Amino acid sequence: MSGVVLYSPEEARRNTFSVTKFHTLLGAELHTPDYDGPADFVINRTNDPAVARRFESQGVRVFNPAAFCALANDKDACYRFMAAKGVEILPIDQTEPPMVVKPKDGHGGQGVRLIRSGEPVPPQDGNLVYQAVADTPGQDLRVWLLKPSADVRDGEHMLSSRIGLSARADVLPPEKDAYAWFQQEHLGKCDVIIVDECQFLTVAQIDQLRSIVDDYNVPVMCFGLRTDFQTHLFPGSLRLMEIADTIQEIKTICDCGAKATVNARIDGQGHIVTQGAQVFLGGNDSYIAMCHKCYVRGIKEHKVIRLHGHQ
Repeated sequence: MSGVVLYSPEEARRNTFSVTKFHTLLGAELHTPDYDGPADFVINRTNDPAVARRFESQGVRVFNPAAFCALANDKDACYRFMAAKGVEILPIDQTEPPMVVKPKDGHGGQGVRLIRSGEPVPPQDGNLVYQAVADTPGQDLRVWLLKPSADVRDGEHMLSSRIGLSARADVLPPEKDAYAWFQQEHLGKCDVIIVDECQFLTVAQIDQLRSIVDDYNVPVMCFGLRTDFQTHLFPGSLRLMEIADTIQEIKTICDCGAKATVNARIDGQGHIVTQGAQVFLGGNDSYIAMCHKCYVRGIKEHKVIRLHGHQ
């Protein structure tokens, strides 16, 4: 069975992770929306119903079909559809400001306007939605962003995500007391603490962060790995699992389609590494998420593992 995933060139560049996953898990080849070749199924990542309709008319199964695209492109119809299905939305058909006015076919915030009390309301031209203003406005939070000194992949003081976002972070070396640092420089100056790569923190530092939560009611959110490339718990992760209020697993899928539980380290020849230092920051070119079955089979059969994004 052959499939295709349709992206515009710009959207394909912005969604390389999804493109890779569609190819790895489903064998879907990337094409532009004007593709008219053969396909057993199409993953339509455009917002154009005509693209989906072209394949539907040939009997090809389309994910994000024409009817879905048409509904998503009409905010008024979409809001009414959700309300009819019991989904809570901000009321539409507002007649008096304050209100939010937006085009029915807008995307990415284009054409959205806030109309305050006393301001004139734009006349309805057939393409506008008049929506109530949320009475629970968002709150800006002051964030203290931390990372361990072992993480230098993006620069000493930078954190970067796979979707291209980046921010400056303070570095927490193993010998530094997080609790004392908070008291001396950040008490009353942050509303939440976010720690990345928390598996590299010491057990003492995890306890210090716990004390900040208990003593000052400042929430701490830690992100990181549970186990190393040998499936052993990191000391920091073990302590975090012992004392955390909430643990939420971010699920990852193995190339075989099963749930990934192992963060396998891959050497330069594509083989799974079973010996070496616990801390080795090689980025995406050195690790791959696998289920335990594929991990063990890869070791026993000395398989060459193809890393994502590599030929």
